[in-house]
Amino acid sequence: MTIQPTSTSFFDTPQGKLFVVQYGAGSPPLVCLHGAANTHQHWDGPLHVFGDITRSIALDLPGHGLSDPPSYDRVDEYSTALLSLLDAMGLDAAVVEWGIRWVGAIALQMALDAPQRVRGLILLSAGATLDVVNNFLEALKDIPDNGIDLLSHMLYSTHATVGIGKTGVEAFQSISLQTLRNDIAVCQAFDIRARLHEITCPALIIAGAQDQIIPPDYAHYLHEHLADSELLILEQAGHLLPIEKPAEIGAAMRSWFISQYRSD
Repeated sequence: MTIQPTSTSFFDTPQGKLFVVQYGAGSPPLVCLHGAANTHQHWDGPLHVFGDITRSIALDLPGHGLSDPPSYDRVDEYSTALLSLLDAMGLDAAVVEWGIRWVGAIALQMALDAPQRVRGLILLSAGATLDVVNNFLEALKDIPDNGIDLLSHMLYSTHATVGIGKTGVEAFQSISLQTLRNDIAVCQAFDIRARLHEITCPALIIAGAQDQIIPPDYAHYLHEHLADSELLILEQAGHLLPIEKPAEIGAAMRSWFISQYRSD
């Protein structure tokens, strides 16, 4: 069943106007963070599965998509921007967040910065450090010259549907060079391995067995060091899970959410 957005709007924050798409109603709301050099459309596939059970919020992060510039080169600045957005939306209660790659980093950072406002984490293709992404980052620097084919190969598994390679890659071509550089800087500087034990909220960790950018070993590390987590490895999947495996990702996230927040 496809759930249509209930609203699309801009919210004023100290960091500028942030663009938000909302689905459904209910609590705790889900805050959906897009990948590096991408937009809220990253989540068009799996986001619909929550429309009948809770409020889902997809946004363009600062400097991305329709949101105001600038983008940032530090993960804590994005964490602060997200807290500002929650304030602007009147979401004082805790929220569940999810993220992929660098926004997994943002979600983890926010759980450290404001644990009382994060009731859970859904982490896709994420890691406690992102020191393995250098080859991917070099490919980004080559866009639009010769990086597209390499990006498609790195982002998806060998089982991906023919033609899907362009999906998710096109967004990399549309962002500004400065935003791209900032996203790269966030990845290269992030490392919270020494602080993972401080995160106590429940977490669902999902990784693709064929992820060439952040290998599944990084998901196993998160699972071993977070206090309360579940781990799912998709055998025939690469890095861009929401695009390559939207049905599987949506079903897994929905099941986990219901078990955590609807069991009563």
